Amino acid sequence: MKIAYLSSSTIPSVSANSIQVMKMSKSFSDLGHNIITFATSGKVPNIFDIHKYYNTEKNFKIIYCKKPKAKIISGIVYGINVAINSFKFDFDIYYGRCPHSLFFSSFSQKPFVYEAHNLPKRYFRAFLENRLFKKKNFLKLVVISEALKRDYLLKFSVLDENKIIVAHDGANIDNEQVKNHLYYSNNKSSRDVFNVGYVGSLFPGKGVEGILSLAKERPFHKYHVVGGTEKEIAKFKKKASSNVSFHGRMQPSNIPSILRKFDILLLLSKKKIETSEGGDIGQYTSPLKMFEYMASGRPIIASKLPVFEEVLKHNVNAFLVSPDNDKLYGEALDLLVENEKLREKFARNAMNDLVSNFTWSKRTKKILSNLDNKP
Repeated sequence: MKIAYLSSSTIPSVSANSIQVMKMSKSFSDLGHNIITFATSGKVPNIFDIHKYYNTEKNFKIIYCKKPKAKIISGIVYGINVAINSFKFDFDIYYGRCPHSLFFSSFSQKPFVYEAHNLPKRYFRAFLENRLFKKKNFLKLVVISEALKRDYLLKFSVLDENKIIVAHDGANIDNEQVKNHLYYSNNKSSRDVFNVGYVGSLFPGKGVEGILSLAKERPFHKYHVVGGTEKEIAKFKKKASSNVSFHGRMQPSNIPSILRKFDILLLLSKKKIETSEGGDIGQYTSPLKMFEYMASGRPIIASKLPVFEEVLKHNVNAFLVSPDNDKLYGEALDLLVENEKLREKFARNAMNDLVSNFTWSKRTKKILSNLDNKP
């Protein structure tokens, strides 16, 4: 198929949504489809090869469209620009995360699929999505969690449950690593210093506060935080003990090797997680780093949140802890430090679950296989 992937992501950038768009574009193309991805143009210092930055092959085309800075009209104008550019091609299907672009492109009468990562909070976006769901050429809504599917059905009476596909995010893995026993092994003893890592944004609720608390309670280990702006890092450094290192943002293609340098990985999110725009995504979040953690061959300690439990299973592929009590994180860390077999068990099971259910290839295949209902 010839697929138009409509995003409002800035490429390149440090945003997780840009990583997801690039990985999905590559995965669609890997399956033999002709992909053209629409995005806004961005800049990252010292980055000259976008595909190297994201670790994607040059097997799909990117078309950049202008987006005005004025927030009130930016989405609408950008959506119109994307639609005008997309009409130059004869696409079989439109797929997108940008409701504005999909709305204007839908006038082509070609079938379209909308992917949502959170429930609309503002009236206009809700109005726009409701219009999309009523269109005859609307095929499916893709959401990243069962929780988000439930709330979409509650909010939009026009939606049919059979029109919704739950497709969690994913990560890639080399199949040879899965077969290698050494990929999961960690021979450190409880007397050794462990490198405990976190990769991701530093927004309120993401869990950095819990990491700083853990570092003070368990000062004999080293703690690493990868991500965040200079301003955010400066704020947390004032509160952090000397055994916490802040490494700043890293390019996406380097994350797998960085994760391998840590002995235990933390995902200590709270029930409420703020975004850069101030919204709360705690109910629906399916963070990319959770799947990247699973691909790393390292054990995970994560918050016991319903949306995480759709992927992570306590005492099977991770250790899940109530987010209401930071002291429990310390007890979980002690348990993993003292038990090498448990660390290997969690790492191996997480990897196997990723390979079976949560690679980018599995995700795109699941989405495409469910597009059997014609408009």
